[in-house]
Amino acid sequence: MKRLALAVCAVLLALSPLGLAADSWGRLFFNPHERAQQLTTERSAAAAPADATPAPLRYDGQLKGPRRQVHWVNGVEATPPVGLRPGQQQP
Repeated sequence: MKRLALAVCAVLLALSPLGLAADSWGRLFFNPHERAQQLTTERSAAAAPADATPAPLRYDGQLKGPRRQVHWVNGVEATPPVGLRPGQQQP
């Protein structure tokens, strides 16, 4: 009997965070009309022109391996910027 009570308590404790996090997940399913509106909004936002000023380059670093070097610029793998050393940012 004690094992059953302990198992029930363990299951309830394990499931308790799920109830708290469920509200932050948002809505999973939409009806076709709502989905079409969402897609239209996303497409119009993607088609909108971006700022004319590009983001400054940030040379995050390089990783040297036995076969090649990997350079990270603005958090993604890219060719190293000219004139910058790892850790520097272009104004």
